[in-house]
Amino acid sequence: MPATAVNATQPSTLNNPSLSQATAPPLIQGDIGGHTVQLAEANPAPITLQLALKDKLNEISPGNQQIFQLTGQHEIKINRPGTYCWKLASDLYTKPRTFETSKELEIFLEENYPKELDQAKTIEKQWGVEISRSANTKYPWKATGDKLEQTFRFKSLDDMTQALEQGYLRRTAKHMAAAERFIRGRDIHNVTSITKMDTGPVLVIDGGDDLAVSLENSGLPRSLVLAVQSTALYPAFIGVVHKGWQGANDEYNEAREEYQELIESQQALKNEVRSLVTQELAIKEQLLNSTDNDDTQQQLLNLLNQHNGFKTNLLACVGPLLSAKNNGDQAQLKDTINQLNALKTQLADHNQQVNEQLTDKQTSPELQQLLTKLSSSQLFDPTSPDCHALIQQLADYKANQDDKLAKFADTHIAAAFTESGLSGMYWGMVSFEARATSELLVGEAAQSFSSILSQMGDTFNVIGQAQMVIAGLTKAGLGIHEIKSLNEWLDQINTTQALEKPNSPELTKVKAMIDQFYRHQRNVTVAETLGNSVLTLGQLGMILGGPFGVGVSSVLYAGVGATIGGVAMSQAAAQYSNKIFNVSEKKSAAEEAISQQTDPDAKPLDIIQQRIQDLYQFSQEQATPKVWLNIYQTIINNPKADAFEILAKAGKPYQKYDTEHSGHYRQLYREALDNVKADSQNTVNIINQAKSLLQQQGPNTAFSAFISQHIQQLQKVPWVAERSDTAAGQIKQLFQFAEQQGFLKEFERRIVKRLVNKNGYPLFKEPKLEHGPYIKKITANKSKRPWQIPNPVAPVINLGRLVKQLIKPIAHPKLLSNTLSIPMNWGKKDTSVYVFNRERFLQDLTELKPDTPEASYLHKTCQILFTEQLANDAKQWLGKDNRHVFEETIRHVGKQVLRDNVLRPIVHGVSEQVKLADLIAELSSANNASA
Repeated sequence: MPATAVNATQPSTLNNPSLSQATAPPLIQGDIGGHTVQLAEANPAPITLQLALKDKLNEISPGNQQIFQLTGQHEIKINRPGTYCWKLASDLYTKPRTFETSKELEIFLEENYPKELDQAKTIEKQWGVEISRSANTKYPWKATGDKLEQTFRFKSLDDMTQALEQGYLRRTAKHMAAAERFIRGRDIHNVTSITKMDTGPVLVIDGGDDLAVSLENSGLPRSLVLAVQSTALYPAFIGVVHKGWQGANDEYNEAREEYQELIESQQALKNEVRSLVTQELAIKEQLLNSTDNDDTQQQLLNLLNQHNGFKTNLLACVGPLLSAKNNGDQAQLKDTINQLNALKTQLADHNQQVNEQLTDKQTSPELQQLLTKLSSSQLFDPTSPDCHALIQQLADYKANQDDKLAKFADTHIAAAFTESGLSGMYWGMVSFEARATSELLVGEAAQSFSSILSQMGDTFNVIGQAQMVIAGLTKAGLGIHEIKSLNEWLDQINTTQALEKPNSPELTKVKAMIDQFYRHQRNVTVAETLGNSVLTLGQLGMILGGPFGVGVSSVLYAGVGATIGGVAMSQAAAQYSNKIFNVSEKKSAAEEAISQQTDPDAKPLDIIQQRIQDLYQFSQEQATPKVWLNIYQTIINNPKADAFEILAKAGKPYQKYDTEHSGHYRQLYREALDNVKADSQNTVNIINQAKSLLQQQGPNTAFSAFISQHIQQLQKVPWVAERSDTAAGQIKQLFQFAEQQGFLKEFERRIVKRLVNKNGYPLFKEPKLEHGPYIKKITANKSKRPWQIPNPVAPVINLGRLVKQLIKPIAHPKLLSNTLSIPMNWGKKDTSVYVFNRERFLQDLTELKPDTPEASYLHKTCQILFTEQLANDAKQWLGKDNRHVFEETIRHVGKQVLRDNVLRPIVHGVSEQVKLADLIAELSSANNASA
């Protein structure tokens, strides 16, 4: 029985004296690790040894080439460090995997590895994380990346996928957040997504160090000053400065991400525009340089070239005739008309001739395909959506180029120096705290040491304040640049032809609304810029009034006041700006259709004006659902009021948007409310019906389902579920509504939060409900988040980054970190990731039979989710905290979605069309000038 040699990286010996002395022809022969092994009939070994050797030789025989073929397919490496094992190395695994037999390895390569590889690549692409094998055998799969706040390890890729898609973590609130939750009767734990979610603008706090430093010159007794500083003032202000540094650090990281996204967007736009234009030109190039040498094809090409030449000459003749002045000469006018008629006849004859010649020519499939592509391309047709998209991409590219310098300054100077400035102030406070504590405990004996600490604190402070001055000046400059841009945009709005059309009240209203919106934004930007300027002056005053300046107390105190006032003004303006002017840019299908509608027989300006009118009408339609949502929330807050009282309360915020605030977008709400009131009988019936549903006992799903169905009908959603009288049907309708409106994930997060938390007060806790089948707990292992503090050399690090970017810009500079982790290796711990099993929940609502334990548990779950819990006056006074998860979701997220539906078509859609119209007009005028 022949056996073939197999090479191994390490020798392996099998010693058996009886085998070495055999004289009969071998029955089994082969090489193992460079040693010849034979099994002969003479002096035969026991049958068990024969079979073992035979199996081992067959196993390591390279006749099975499947393993090595799979090696090439999957870009992996397989080696044999010994006779009895195989090792697989791959980028998917941190450490090589070991297999005892080749069959085991082959099965893994054919079945498990491709599945794991594809699944890992899908997760990395979809969620922007990096996947590798973990050294933890219990949790072998590790996920890291910017999308995650921590490193997580999972038992399987399936668990990882489910956790990233639907997983939530239960985190303990701390400090002020914990106190607020306790006062409001809420569980001290919060539930957040495992992936980072948009939390709005960060809050940067400053001024704590300034108050602490100002106490140095207060004139109070030294012992009292030291006691207050070491036990209360400095520890408290260290916390305040640290909080401010955390906000500035988050702001810096966000600015870096935005700058990188701008660079990537520029490259993507460049590639897309290049691809579009190249494709168009390549088709023409292929058409003109066809390799088909057939006489018929060549004649066809000549004919097409002649046709193009004829069109050029014809247009050259028509131009002077149309631009000629007749000066009242009737004979000249008749002559011009005759020439135009002659050209018209000549064109008709030429077209007929060309059509006849084209009919006679039999084009090749390749040439016919090129002709079809060229004829169907509308890239350079000024009335086509393709041309408009290309122009908008070019405009976006130009706008990004214009913003590139400002974004660079915002990232590497304003945000960076704010972060490192607060870092310096933090270590200044730490130095002062150490000095005050040592002086208080030791007294004059620590004078030399405290003097060193004092000098260190002053140095850290002045470095931080200097960087804050630079950051403030940069922010002020960026604010002035933004104000200038908004003023230019306002001028463009008031001069554009796109918003000027006789007998078009819609365009007049749109123009007034856009003007008011951006004028308001400009005014808020002015306030924010003024706040940053005052903050800069305050920091400069702190430097001048401190030990490195003139040392005048009045200058120091003025700097403290200006710093605190500037921070308050700039942060208030920033938070207000985010709340009012941050409108989602994601268009609905209806808005996309309006933005792409065209008319080949109309002028580009007429097409764009029609789009603007349609976008305004769409905003009018979307205002009605928003008004009705306000009416329903008024019903919840005033369940005993009659229909007319409810309408009066709901419409009170809109009363002034008639003549007092003309041009405000809230006039759309006022008009919608007037239309609702005009249909008084139907409106009263709807309000009374909603009130009756609200007063029903048990889970309050009927009222919420009624709201969702009515809003969908007003939005003209293609498919709206029929009204259901059962709780199961109503709950399903709520999930469908949340998904259709785009806040399903937030809805499910609040469901998980409601089921895993236990709200209430110490003696009035809500009953605890076991998780049951609707909450799946995925056990994972996470790296504990370390306590991060500023790096004392952060000012030097950020300055080095700026210099490096100025010398040689790179996407991700690898320098020292701006943060220090304490301790550096914080450790790991097991945690639970909660996943709401929506499919099981909705299925049980329909299929479970009554009077069963499962149905009883489902009923309790619905009671908890859709019934208001532990209502009390304290929570009303501290802030509304409705325990009905759907109403809570629609109040916090759904209201913003409906507002965006009203504003987006005007703020983004109309603005886009105005810019497009002006670009087309600019290109047309340039083309006419060159002609």
